[in-house]
Amino acid sequence: MAMKNPLDNLRDIHIPDPPPGLPDWALLAIGAGTLIAGFVLLATVSGRRSPAIRATLAQLEKIDTQDDGRAIAHMATLLRRYALARLKGPDASEALRLTGEAWLARLDGLTGSHFFTTGDGRIFGEALYTAGPLPDAERLKYSLMRILKRRGIGPW
Repeated sequence: MAMKNPLDNLRDIHIPDPPPGLPDWALLAIGAGTLIAGFVLLATVSGRRSPAIRATLAQLEKIDTQDDGRAIAHMATLLRRYALARLKGPDASEALRLTGEAWLARLDGLTGSHFFTTGDGRIFGEALYTAGPLPDAERLKYSLMRILKRRGIGPW
């Protein structure tokens, strides 16, 4: 009698169905998309400040606020330089000629705020050249820094 192969009686292996949920390729796609979005966000946040904002913030940090008049005059000069660095061509030459309310409105446009036309920033208009009480230079300095840091994102 011929011996039969005992393996002939075995059945094929059946792999169970995958558990319900997203397929592996979908999970990989979601993970890759999240990773890419994270890198884009990180790149945007880390390089969000323009050279004009970085330079102005660095100079603002150095201002000594013991003498309010001198400190505010220095801040006014820095704001003029900041505006010229941000603007190009005819806009820059126009900004050189602006004074008073027009200058304050231009600063509000550049910073995306109303600090210069309605807040303590009004001192940088005609009030800078008139006699009268000056605002606290330390508070004004930190208000400017806060506005410039918040304005960090934008087309330059």
